Amino acid sequence: MLQITGYSVITQIFSDDIMKYIGYIEIACGIGLGLGPSIGSIVYGWLEYEKTMYFFAGLNVAAFFICLKYIPAELNQTVSLEEVAELEMFEEEEFTVDEKDHREENRKKISCCMLMTNKGAFFALMTMSVGVMNVTFNLGYMPTQVVALGFDENNVGYVFGVQSFFYLITCLLLPYTCEEAPRKLMFLSAVLGLTVCTFMLGPSDLLNINDNYWVVIAAYPIQGIFQTFVFIPIIPEMIERCKVSLNIVEGQDPILDGMLNDKINDAYGFFYAASMFLAPLVGSFLFTDTDARRTSTYIGYFNIAYMVILFICNCGPWVFSENKKFLKRLEALTPTFE
Repeated sequence: MLQITGYSVITQIFSDDIMKYIGYIEIACGIGLGLGPSIGSIVYGWLEYEKTMYFFAGLNVAAFFICLKYIPAELNQTVSLEEVAELEMFEEEEFTVDEKDHREENRKKISCCMLMTNKGAFFALMTMSVGVMNVTFNLGYMPTQVVALGFDENNVGYVFGVQSFFYLITCLLLPYTCEEAPRKLMFLSAVLGLTVCTFMLGPSDLLNINDNYWVVIAAYPIQGIFQTFVFIPIIPEMIERCKVSLNIVEGQDPILDGMLNDKINDAYGFFYAASMFLAPLVGSFLFTDTDARRTSTYIGYFNIAYMVILFICNCGPWVFSENKKFLKRLEALTPTFE
């Protein structure tokens, strides 16, 4: 909930540089995900299970009061009826009947159906779901699997912390290094990298490697890097694809901008939560029915099938020329201020 709320605030207030500020949110998540398992392992070693739960519950209470004190009060303000009336009067005076009809028509188009029928937005959501699946499918069994391979059970938390550390570093670099890269290509590269990691997390029989926890541990830094190419670009990609599709000029209709941002964040939250719920269930079912090696193999096969679909339907060899045309259309819809 906190993460999705953060996305909603970012898309409204920092719409001119969304990717950078979403990167900041993901950095905060990376810090939490990196420190959480490591601190959990240390505290568990000191306090054991019950007192560890009390310790982290106390941290949550402290975080609540910190948020209460430091989150800007204006974020809690809603648009008053008087402000809505003023905006309607402004539209009545400044815009022609055709322009007002176009706005109303666009407002009616903002729906989940619109996101599902917009090819760019749809594949962004699907790629995010595949990314979540690759990161979480083995949560139910991987800690015990690493121990079974011979790793010290007291240090398991640090293994998962490594993934988040590399995720944090990549979040810092991505907005400055890949800003001009086609996001479709970033999604394809991410699924390819996550597929390699998934095969390593068994390790899959396809790799023909003996059971070795170092192969599994080596997969986590790579996974941390490639999941960045999914979670940071997805919301900017969806917003821009929908704006170009509906010919929306940002700032001309604040109500429409808000509706679009909220609908995209709602869809992101729904697919993220659904993937987080289903992926560990599927992974645990496959692990129970087979073993870690074949579970990684099956998930890897699924990734390969999705990569083929993603390349054929949303990327293709023309990705760079298509991206140039898309950026020109987006630039034409970007307001300029003199």
